[in-house]
Amino acid sequence: MPDLIDPIVGLTWLDGPTDLAGKTLERYKQLADQQIIPHLGTVQLQKLRPAQIQDWHSTLMQWGGKGGKPLSARTVGHAHRVLHRALERAARAEMVSRNVAHVIEPPKVEGRRSNH
Repeated sequence: MPDLIDPIVGLTWLDGPTDLAGKTLERYKQLADQQIIPHLGTVQLQKLRPAQIQDWHSTLMQWGGKGGKPLSARTVGHAHRVLHRALERAARAEMVSRNVAHVIEPPKVEGRRSNH
């Protein structure tokens, strides 16, 4: 069976030994389960393209949250980071030739305005 994103994000990395702190690991698993796997989990790793990641960002920003609500750019950026790290591990293991998440920037987070 071809390598799919789901096993890379979930089983091999987040469910295995990791150097992540407990709360960080919990959040990464949540992002994988709620934002990555439902949208990209059936895509073969070798067939994942930058345009699909860009479309995924757009989808999450429009209706990727609970009940179809939009997600913030910050949350989408966090999900992008989890995907990027998983694909980086897949690239090091020679499961993919490159990390396609590396060529796509996550959405920009608007800075808070100061009253000063």
